Amino acid sequence: MLLNSPTCKLPGCNKTCSQTSSGEYLEFCNKSHAQEYTAMAQKQQGQKAKGAGVLVYKIEHNTLFFLLAKDVHKQTWSDFGGRIDNKETFEKTAQREAYEESATVLKYSESSLQKCTITTMFRDYKMFLVESPISRIDMIQQFYEYRYSNPSFAANLLHNLSSKESSAKSLNHAMKEKSHVRWIPSRILRMAIERARRREEDAKLKQEIEGTDKTVKIPRDFPLVTEADYLSEKQLFIQDIPHETMKYFFSRSLETLYASEEFAQFVASHSTLQY
Repeated sequence: MLLNSPTCKLPGCNKTCSQTSSGEYLEFCNKSHAQEYTAMAQKQQGQKAKGAGVLVYKIEHNTLFFLLAKDVHKQTWSDFGGRIDNKETFEKTAQREAYEESATVLKYSESSLQKCTITTMFRDYKMFLVESPISRIDMIQQFYEYRYSNPSFAANLLHNLSSKESSAKSLNHAMKEKSHVRWIPSRILRMAIERARRREEDAKLKQEIEGTDKTVKIPRDFPLVTEADYLSEKQLFIQDIPHETMKYFFSRSLETLYASEEFAQFVASHSTLQY
């Protein structure tokens, strides 16, 4: 470390601050420390850390699907989103997080998100329901699926993505945050939320009887079926389907979405939609 180089602003971190391409030093050694410092400052001021994200959907064979991504560290599934940086709007944060976490595949303008008709707010997290730019999502999904099992095939996809406005650097950045992306039927997620809610109600009733007040958080677990499995209803006959868990905060946002009037109108506009 150079004697004159500044150290990270986060208390307890003595690493050298990151530099811009022009050589100027930033205040933190990495993005996560910047976010942690912001959240800590907000907490000290009595504020909640706000966030935003996009929930991508598509309708295929009269079935509603959501595109979820799996967190590398927590191993939970959620939308594409994160904390608000500095003085960003909800729309700007959702745009930035979706762009970064999807390796630049999900490109929504701030103005288009401002016009989004279906949004939901759970506590201080705003989620935008947006239609899928299907043309490139299938390719990025394949990249995540084959990055370990077939590295040469994944490398070829990486080259194709890089030549289409998405750099290898962006893909590597996304891979540090997300390990997989997959289309999950909305019906599967809705049943998981309803199942967890019933279990939470039973647990709270038991606590009232026993006189305890511990917070109950039941995991929102769901069978990780493939799109083909769902459309052929194979999951009804397979007993050993692996189960995955939704990020709790995302599952509560999704639960709020399902209960909203805007979502009810969306479903009504597709009379035969399975959701």
